[in-house]
Amino acid sequence: MMARFRSDGVELDLTKDEYIFVYLLLTHALYGVAMEDHDFRNILGMFREDAERFLDSIGAAEDEARATGEHWNPPRP
Repeated sequence: MMARFRSDGVELDLTKDEYIFVYLLLTHALYGVAMEDHDFRNILGMFREDAERFLDSIGAAEDEARATGEHWNPPRP
C-alpha cells in the first residue's frame, strides 16, 4: 500500500488483496453488523451516509476500471 497525504485527504494505492479487505470490511460494517448510528460514527470514524457514499464511489471506480480494461478481473465478452 502506498499513501500520499494531501491537505484535504489521502490517496491510497492498494494491492488487490488490500482493496478486497477494505471493500468487504466496509460492506460488513454497513450491512452485516447492526449498529446504532452514534456507535457507527464512534467506531468507524464516519457517518453511515458518508460510508455509503464512499462504498458507492469504490463501486463506481471499479465499474470504470472494468469498462476500460484496467481492472484485475475485466468483464468477459
